[in-house]
Amino acid sequence: LRIAWAGVAGAVLLSLWLRAGPPWQVVFTPWGVDFQEPDAWFHLRTAHNLLAHFPFRSGFDPYALFPGGMNMPTGPLWDYIIACAAWVVGFGSPSPDLTDHVAAWLPAILGALYPIPVFWVSRRLFGLTAGLFAALWVAVTPGDFITYTHLGNADHHAAEGFFSLLVFCFLCVAVNAPEPR
Repeated sequence: LRIAWAGVAGAVLLSLWLRAGPPWQVVFTPWGVDFQEPDAWFHLRTAHNLLAHFPFRSGFDPYALFPGGMNMPTGPLWDYIIACAAWVVGFGSPSPDLTDHVAAWLPAILGALYPIPVFWVSRRLFGLTAGLFAALWVAVTPGDFITYTHLGNADHHAAEGFFSLLVFCFLCVAVNAPEPR
């Protein structure tokens, strides 16, 4: 079983490299973090505001609808994930630059963690070999999946996918239990 978990750790590291290696120089520039899509900038502005008034999040964005602003139409979970992670890494006082770096890394880290629950549920349902192959395949899955979970794409899609996967894994385990409840 140790060899299997070493294989899963290898899949996690490969997955992290695929998400962070190629975009590294585009994301981390001499002038700061360059996020790779517009929604990331929105979430960063919200996370910076949240950290300035931690733990209270503003429900109004003065920059969203010119000239008067508007109530924010997004849920707060992703902004809290960014802010709380930055708050912990910054020992209760994160700088804006640290917050930007944390937000840039979060999608890549969440994407790189996919092999763990995939291995766990696949091993439980189909055996050790299937679990290892599933962990490897989810680590290298191309397309939208890797796009949403790469370095610098600090939008909520990485968290949506990861938490949906966890719900699916727990549902599979619950249905396959000897006495389902």
